[in-house]
Amino acid sequence: MAWEVTAYVLSALGLIAIVAIAAAAVAVRRLLNKWSHSLERLEQEAEATLQQWRRLGKEASETAEQCRRSLSGFESLAEGGRAIGEAAQTAAYAAASTVVEWTERLSDRLSETADRQTRRLGEAMDWMEVGFSLWETLRRAASTTHPASRQPEEPAEENR
Repeated sequence: MAWEVTAYVLSALGLIAIVAIAAAAVAVRRLLNKWSHSLERLEQEAEATLQQWRRLGKEASETAEQCRRSLSGFESLAEGGRAIGEAAQTAAYAAASTVVEWTERLSDRLSETADRQTRRLGEAMDWMEVGFSLWETLRRAASTTHPASRQPEEPAEENR
């Protein structure tokens, strides 16, 4: 009977360990999937924003070039062309500043997301380590109470 109880206890401990490891693996997998989806979404948003700014910069550049060409032949309009050039330069500077600001914001968000996901992964790993330590403790406790490690008792009635 003691062997059966020990076998049931060991089977239950093994099953608990397997379930704990499987649950931890599922949790880590979900965490990694969420992190991956977040990064993909941020990458797509960053790419879309960058394409808009490139298009805006290209249009501004083409507009500035058209202005420069149309004003180059007219001496009398040189002063007006200089003013338009300065305005285009100011607009380009503003656009560049905006691009830098958006880039910094996206970089900060990506960094925060990476830090948060790294923290969550660390927590998941900590829980896995706790589960493994518990499993090891229970396994050691089960092995010290295992009937094979005891001295066999003499049957009193069977020898008489």
